[in-house]
Amino acid sequence: MENDETLEPEEAPQRAAADSWQRSPMPPQRARLKYEKTFRAEEFAQIQLGLIPQQMEDKWFIYWEEPWLRFHRSWTGLCIYEVRLEEADGVCSVTEAWANRDPEQYTETDDGYDAQILDFLIVGLLLGQPAEFPMPPSLSGEVAEVYRHSLVGYSRPSSEPACPGESSGAEPPPTKSSLREFFLTLLRRFRK
Repeated sequence: MENDETLEPEEAPQRAAADSWQRSPMPPQRARLKYEKTFRAEEFAQIQLGLIPQQMEDKWFIYWEEPWLRFHRSWTGLCIYEVRLEEADGVCSVTEAWANRDPEQYTETDDGYDAQILDFLIVGLLLGQPAEFPMPPSLSGEVAEVYRHSLVGYSRPSSEPACPGESSGAEPPPTKSSLREFFLTLLRRFRK
């Protein structure tokens, strides 16, 4: 019996490399983060693919350059995080994690919060697993959602809506005061 159907092979995801996007190195002003995590071999393979921005709303460029996983803001190319990974016996472990502390590039100073954001980026964006966004307690409502979007954009698993209520279309537009509050918060966190 002859099969007339030709199956197209699934397109393999493009692996991010250092030259896939504009980028600048991590500055000397940095902080070591307390971030400990292990990954199975198949998770490590997924992490090594990194993330190349596909649209303007994708906020991160992430690439693997052994032994470092580097996280750059897509619009500026600024390096915000670096994670050193080592593999042994089928398990990959984080051995170092760093955050940018140059106040001209990145104004976050809370190492604990940066470790939470880093975990969200790895688990939620690179691995596509369910991950709760670590929202600063000082933000809520529309401002919180705008903040989340500014940090991660649409670069998230496709099964997750960009913001709550998006699928229903029931979200009201942000108010002028909430946008002003958001932009002031954003300016304090990310100077461009």
